[in-house]
Amino acid sequence: MLKIVITGGHHTPALSVIEALKLFSKKLSRNLSFFWIGHKYSMWADANTSAEYKEVTALGIPFFDLSAGKFHKTYHPLKLIRIPLGFLQAFIYLLKIRPDMVISFGGYLAVPVVFSAWLLRITIVTHEQTTVAGIASLFISKFARKIFISFASSSKFFPKDKICLVGNPLRSEIFADRGLFCFADERKTLYITGGKQGSHKVNSFVEKNIILFLSSYNVIHQCGSSSVYNDFDSLLKLRENLSPELRERYLVKDFFTSEEIGSAFARADIVISRAGANAVYEIGALGKVSLLIPISWSSRNEQELNARFLSSGGGAVLLEEKNLNEEKVFSILEDLSSNYQFYRKKASEFSKEFPLNGAEAIAEMIMALLDNRG
Repeated sequence: MLKIVITGGHHTPALSVIEALKLFSKKLSRNLSFFWIGHKYSMWADANTSAEYKEVTALGIPFFDLSAGKFHKTYHPLKLIRIPLGFLQAFIYLLKIRPDMVISFGGYLAVPVVFSAWLLRITIVTHEQTTVAGIASLFISKFARKIFISFASSSKFFPKDKICLVGNPLRSEIFADRGLFCFADERKTLYITGGKQGSHKVNSFVEKNIILFLSSYNVIHQCGSSSVYNDFDSLLKLRENLSPELRERYLVKDFFTSEEIGSAFARADIVISRAGANAVYEIGALGKVSLLIPISWSSRNEQELNARFLSSGGGAVLLEEKNLNEEKVFSILEDLSSNYQFYRKKASEFSKEFPLNGAEAIAEMIMALLDNRG
């Protein structure tokens, strides 16, 4: 039995790699067991469990909650204390599990796990989702045997002898339309998402302008489940107070399950999204017309760079967070809607820049590494 620990800040590509590894191990008659070290809660002081925790535990994978901290834009002393605590906790977890490999999917959460794995002489590989490498990824790369990257532009940050350009592992569910979330009329449908944690800023904008949105569009809205802002509860109440006609045009959920996400994307004519690496890659691979609103404070400005890459294909429009206002948003939406076939063609053509077999490529190389450790 080979034991693999998964860790990092991007859980959807990790789940795709697990799925691919299971298929490879079955073909090779190898037994693999998986363990997850991650965040049970998305935000500090959040009382609701994260989408990561829900999806991972639903698969029966043992989940170890890590109290990791980060340096970037962290000023609270209690949060800083979590940094050494995270290293100690990660070391103890790895001693308990005794894995054969650690697979990192980036972010500050993976740093203590990777460093502890290096101390324990455990094989380490990592995947970089973004177009630019952050501080955590640069640190992790020093200890990794292989560095899988999504975009060629990030290759300059890592040792050439470790790099494998494979694309971003895509969850197969985004391509599976189960016929959910259909609307009665034929107006265009927006899918609005702030990522797995949701975006309070985007949610607040939708709440403030919901009548304007629904006067022209059907809206599917994924808002996150954070108890810090309680956006989901607020938006549910907002929906209940709409007229019956408008209420039928607005669907709001905290997050979409693997059975639902394909239908959410399939119904969407236009996606309004933050510009995290996974969101950008999925939107690009699906050839969706989009309006991207990068987080203004992301590390090394990675979200804006992700958005600029997708918008360079012509099917996406980048809107800086400081310009998130009624005039700008609805002007862009009007342009995307009026010239929809043009933008749709551009998005479809640019989808070729997003390889679809990332998970399989990573899984194949991981199996080879596991068979040739030492």
